[in-house]
Amino acid sequence: PKYLGAEDVAKTRAIVPAWAASPIAPAPSRRLAPGAAATADVALSPLQGSLEGRFRRGSLIHRLLQSLPEAPEKERRKLATDMLATEPGLSEKQRKEILSTTLKVLDHKDLSPVFAPNGVAEAAIVGWGPGLPVGVQISGRADRLIVTADEAVIVDFKTNRPAPDRIEDAPESYIAQMAAYRAVLAARLPGRKVRCALVWTDGPSVMPIPDHMLDSALTSLRNPDKSAVG
Repeated sequence: PKYLGAEDVAKTRAIVPAWAASPIAPAPSRRLAPGAAATADVALSPLQGSLEGRFRRGSLIHRLLQSLPEAPEKERRKLATDMLATEPGLSEKQRKEILSTTLKVLDHKDLSPVFAPNGVAEAAIVGWGPGLPVGVQISGRADRLIVTADEAVIVDFKTNRPAPDRIEDAPESYIAQMAAYRAVLAARLPGRKVRCALVWTDGPSVMPIPDHMLDSALTSLRNPDKSAVG
């Protein structure tokens, strides 16, 4: 079965909340950082020279996935090629690999609803939600957010290589980050089902996160021994 059900999403016009595209407010005095380790996409990449190179590859792919969906499909390859051509220190092989990886994600049949025009890139996720520690607020961004009359879908792109074979093998910090985002959106969008998924750009592969994993991660976030609070 398709992850989002493109035919169902097409029937319901996406509803983009104004706060999703707004700047993130200054961090509160007590801030929960469930995804502090989740940005460390440090597994093997074609930019082998250093840890900095691995982060750079991930950053470039994220930038392309943020900007290209707004462009007509027939123009995406040229726009991406032009952008990568301005990046210093990349070999032609590296540019081609990053371009190929990005376009495979954009062209993936199960991801077409994610990149629909009414989706929001870099959506602000700010606030508190049921299940989060009392007095702690989240301040972050989701790579992609789709909101319809019935549900909200949070998508995070991961550039780890190789990708895990199943969602149970994903880093706990990734699941915790999405659990925190789900809690905030549940409070801001009452009556809507909030779903979460990780998209591994290596492949690519789409992995919905089961509710029971998100619930377990949220429980761990309330445990001071397993939370990053600062």
